[in-house]
Amino acid sequence: MVQFGYDDDGEDIRPVPRTPSPRKTPQKKTSSTGKAEALRAAQLSALASRTPSPLKALKMSVEEATTAQLEAAMHRLLQINDAIRAVPFMTAEESQAYLAQQRARVQEFEKQRAQRHSAAQQYLKRLTEEIVNDEGRLAEARKALEAERAKKQKEEKERAEARAKAEAEEKRKQEEEQKARDAQAKALADAQNAKKAQDAQKAAAEKQKQDAEKQRQQQQAAAAAAAAASIPASAAQGFASAAGVPGADCSAEAWKTAEPLLARLKTIKNDIRPKAYQPAYQTALMKAKMDIKARIGQQTMSQKKIITIAKHVSKNLEDGKGASQEVYETLLDITAKCIVQQAEREVAVKTSQAYPLALISVMLYTKHEPLLDILLGRLYKKCPYLIPQYFKKIPGEGEDQQRKRIGMKMMDDNWETEEHFWERMGGMVALYAGIVQTTTVPHKYDMDKGWIWLARTLNMKPRRITPVLIYKFLEVAAFRLEQTYRQQIRKLMQYIYETYIPAMAALPNPPTPSITRLQSFIHDQYLQNGKFDEPAGIKLEA
Repeated sequence: MVQFGYDDDGEDIRPVPRTPSPRKTPQKKTSSTGKAEALRAAQLSALASRTPSPLKALKMSVEEATTAQLEAAMHRLLQINDAIRAVPFMTAEESQAYLAQQRARVQEFEKQRAQRHSAAQQYLKRLTEEIVNDEGRLAEARKALEAERAKKQKEEKERAEARAKAEAEEKRKQEEEQKARDAQAKALADAQNAKKAQDAQKAAAEKQKQDAEKQRQQQQAAAAAAAAASIPASAAQGFASAAGVPGADCSAEAWKTAEPLLARLKTIKNDIRPKAYQPAYQTALMKAKMDIKARIGQQTMSQKKIITIAKHVSKNLEDGKGASQEVYETLLDITAKCIVQQAEREVAVKTSQAYPLALISVMLYTKHEPLLDILLGRLYKKCPYLIPQYFKKIPGEGEDQQRKRIGMKMMDDNWETEEHFWERMGGMVALYAGIVQTTTVPHKYDMDKGWIWLARTLNMKPRRITPVLIYKFLEVAAFRLEQTYRQQIRKLMQYIYETYIPAMAALPNPPTPSITRLQSFIHDQYLQNGKFDEPAGIKLEA
């Protein structure tokens, strides 16, 4: 006997061989009806265990199920029905009942399929709505992206236009500046040519004036020689020291430059000033003196205000020149003295103040040429280190006499400290450096004179004050010095750094802080970076 069933994929109905029961010894039939019922129950149970395989196809998702598959399932049910009918031990009623049961299960599966299909349709609808929403958001995002791209393109275009405009403006400014420089150079050339013409015209008159001055100096020398017999020995010794002979260390060439300027100060003091302070000029002279002192004390970092100050001082000098030559030279001496005092007080404390004070000095002496010699004479007298000149102790000279001779001051019945003295000297050296480095106004006492001073100083044996003097000069003028002497400046700085600074450090009781400051300035500013930085204050405010 065979048993009908299905394979695992539910496609075909195949006869499933049934394992034959072991042969038993025939027994006497007892209750055949009960055995038949038991057998049918066993077969129905076996058939029921085989039926779930074709029903797997009925459980397919709505997306995978097709009409053909459903028809195949119904066909398989009919095959099941035929198979059941073929079983000889199954009655028609039992087959119909079983078939009805299977159809009910198929209907249940169909109902579940319909539900899944409905759920799938709803899910598909939601998915479609989400896709539509996503497409809307994507369109908005694309629109925003395009707007952002357009905005960036617009900004880039505006930046490019701004750059082009700035470059055009810069080019225009450069062209205007070049035109201005060309015009200035042309004006300067015209002025120089005019000056040369004037100098040619004044040459004869100047020669006559120099001859007269030479004759006057000879007369003064003769008078001084005649009066020398009446000077006490101590005073004569002091006069000789001031002339650069005993107690002073100075080159002959440097003293040859400084001596006539110092002599002119004596002439102004002894001969010219007494004539200027006559009753007819005294009131106007004192008023002009007060105004000059106040104006120079108002120096500022504003170029416009400096020009105003220079104009007021120049006006006083012009008025004095109109009064008499003695009044004019006295006012020139007063102006030079005020400038030097300002350097002692202000520049000594704040080095950047050297630039405006130097500009005032240059503007005044270019208009009143005799002021330059008087100003240099005042600087040499107050700060002999600008000659350059050092001092050594004279045998038998007291400590107070030596301090007075080198220019130290009494402050509250005591001599000023060495540090305060060095500070004052440094202020005057800074003013001198400011004058020689000034290029705002063309003038004759330029950087060449500063180079000569520095070379003469380095050719002398260093003293304790030497690092202060060199540092103050370089602090103010190194930037212009490098621009003027580009080829020689490196050798000079290397010489100072490698040779002269060690010589200063080898002095008895060396001024270590001053030496270190100078050493660091040269190393950090030039040897390390290859150039000196533009100092603060060199460019004045408009």
